[in-house]
Amino acid sequence: MLHLKQIKLKHQFMNKLVQVKELLKGDEIIISAFSKLKYMKILKTPTISKTKKCWLTKSSLYSSVRCSIRQDDVKNRYNELFFYKEYQFEQDISKHNHKINIDLNNRHIFLVKRETSKKEGIYE
Repeated sequence: MLHLKQIKLKHQFMNKLVQVKELLKGDEIIISAFSKLKYMKILKTPTISKTKKCWLTKSSLYSSVRCSIRQDDVKNRYNELFFYKEYQFEQDISKHNHKINIDLNNRHIFLVKRETSKKEGIYE
């Protein structure tokens, strides 16, 4: 049986803007990429970089984050021998077929879903 306190914890971080330091492994996020959106799943928890520093404040930044994403090869319409890669906005994580490292420092990150472990006692 779910208690009211557990339900609040389950929905605490869903559907809101977050920073890199708030991300955890298993989170599903949306970021902007030029005129498109990317739907990604975090594969590794972000860590503070030992070498990257902010040019203005000299404070430490986070290293690139490992994420899964859907990427398709699209045939060039003018020359059938050439292909280019295009990221698809895919919410079904099982259809993600590519892993990328992406710098999320100073980006607008929209947290869609947080993966909760069953040890915490928070179930659907």
